[in-house]
Amino acid sequence: MAAVSSVALPLPSSLLRRYRNLRILLSVATSIWLVRAWRIGGRHLRRSLVAWVALEGVWRTFMRQVLIPRRVQALKSKDAGSCKPDAFFRTIDLAESSCRNDPRKFWRRITRIASSGRIPRETVKGYAKNLLYMRPGDSVTASKASLLEAATDRLEAASPSGFETSSKVKLQRRSSTTISGWTDDEELCRLICTTPLAVCAAAEISVAAVSVVLAAAGWVRACDHGGSGLEMWMCKPRASTHTPELKPLVLLPGLGCGFASFLPLALVLQRHLQGRTLVLFRWPWSEWGMPLERMPQWDVLLDSMLEVLSGLGYSAGDVVAHSYGTIVANRLLRRLCDLDADEGCPKPTHGFQSVGALVLLEPMVFGDSAAGMSCGLCNHLVPDLNTATLANRGGVPWKESMFYDPMQHGQCLQGISVHACTGDALLDIPLTRSFCEKHVPSAKFKLDETWGSFHGRFLLELFCTGTFWSLAPCARSCLHCVLRAIEGAEEPMR
Repeated sequence: MAAVSSVALPLPSSLLRRYRNLRILLSVATSIWLVRAWRIGGRHLRRSLVAWVALEGVWRTFMRQVLIPRRVQALKSKDAGSCKPDAFFRTIDLAESSCRNDPRKFWRRITRIASSGRIPRETVKGYAKNLLYMRPGDSVTASKASLLEAATDRLEAASPSGFETSSKVKLQRRSSTTISGWTDDEELCRLICTTPLAVCAAAEISVAAVSVVLAAAGWVRACDHGGSGLEMWMCKPRASTHTPELKPLVLLPGLGCGFASFLPLALVLQRHLQGRTLVLFRWPWSEWGMPLERMPQWDVLLDSMLEVLSGLGYSAGDVVAHSYGTIVANRLLRRLCDLDADEGCPKPTHGFQSVGALVLLEPMVFGDSAAGMSCGLCNHLVPDLNTATLANRGGVPWKESMFYDPMQHGQCLQGISVHACTGDALLDIPLTRSFCEKHVPSAKFKLDETWGSFHGRFLLELFCTGTFWSLAPCARSCLHCVLRAIEGAEEPMR
C-alpha cells in the first residue's frame, strides 16, 4: 500500500477517535446551519451561500496545491519494493492473456486507445515499467531495459497490429502515459479530482448514520487503531445463542462506499449467524469524502489487523471480503502463509494465526490489479484522491494477486469460495476465472449470469430490499454463496 502521507501524522487511538468525532460534529453543525439559512431565506441565505462558496474555494485550493501533491509524492516513497524478473513476467503473462482475449478492450482500459496501431511504443514500454515498479525518476539499467523490451515485444505480438513508433503520434484527449498507473506523478496529480466540502460533509454524516444503526443493532465500536487508522466494529451474540467454539466471522469491505455499503450485508449475516461473533473492519482511507484520512503501508495495516484480532483473543476466523477487501484478505493470507518472511514479516507465532473458510466476492486478486487493468479503468473515471491513491499505489503489484493456493500452506482448510458476476466492468471475467483455476484450483468459483449485473449490485439490492433480499437475484445468489460457505465451515476451533 502507499506510504504514509506527510499531511496526516499518526495519532494515538483516543485522539484519533476524537478527531473523527469532531469532523462528524462539524459536518452536522454545517448542515444545520445551511438548512436553517435555507428556511430563513433572503439576505441570510445569500450570505450563507457566499460563505460556503468561499470555503469551497479555499478547500479546493488546499487540496490541489497541498494535499494531492503530497499524497502522490508519498505513493512510491516507502512501499515500492522490488519486482524480480520471474514475478514481472508472471504479470506480463496476465496482461498478454487478457490482450489476446480482447485486445481492443485491454488497450482501451490501459491507454484509452482501442487500436494498438495508434499506441506509441514508448507508452507500452512505460506501462511495462509500471509493472516492474520502477519509480518515475529511476534510471533504467541494461538488465531492466532488456526486460522492458522483451515485455513490450510480447504485448505487441499479442496485439493485432504493431505499435506506433513515430514520435508525432496524436493521442486521444490527454496523455496516455499514466492511465495504467504510476509513471508520471505530475500527470497523476492532474487526473485526480478534488473532493468538494459538501461531499466530505455528506460522507461524515453517512458514517455517523451507519454507526448509529450498527449500535442500535447491538454492534460495538471496538477499536480505532491509531497506528494504521483502521476502525473495527464487533457484534457478539446473546448468551442464549452464543456458541463459544465457533470461529468469529471477519468482514472486509471494499473502497468507495465500502463501510456504508456493507451495512445491509452485516445485518443479514447477524440475523442468519446468531451463534457467531462478527467483526467488521472499516478502512477510512479508502472511502469517498475522506481525503484527510492517512493511508498506512501494507506491513503497518497487517500488523494492526493481527494485533486487534489477537487482542480480542482470537486465534482463527472465517473471512468474507469484497472488492478491495479481497486484496486486504490476500495480503493477510500471504502473511499467515509465511510468504513475506524474506521481507522481515514472518508468520505470527501466537495470537491470530489461521483462516478457516474464505469467501471472495467480486475479487480483485485474480490478475486484474496486478496487470493494471482495474487501475486504468479507475483513472478513466477521473478518481477522487482516495480511489486514485489505492489504484496507483506504491506496492509490488504481483503481491496483490493470489499466485498461490492457501490450502497448500495450511490456510483456508474449510474451503475457498469465489463469487463474481458477468457484467462486472472492473474485472476481466475470463482472466479472473482462468487465473483462479490455475493458481487456486481448490476454490469453488461461482459466476452470477444475471442480466444487468455490475460491480456491487448485490450490495445495492440488499440496501433496497432489506429483509426481502431473496427477491433480488444478485443478492440471493451472493448470499447463498456466503451462507453455504460459512455455515459449512461451522466446526469447533482447533
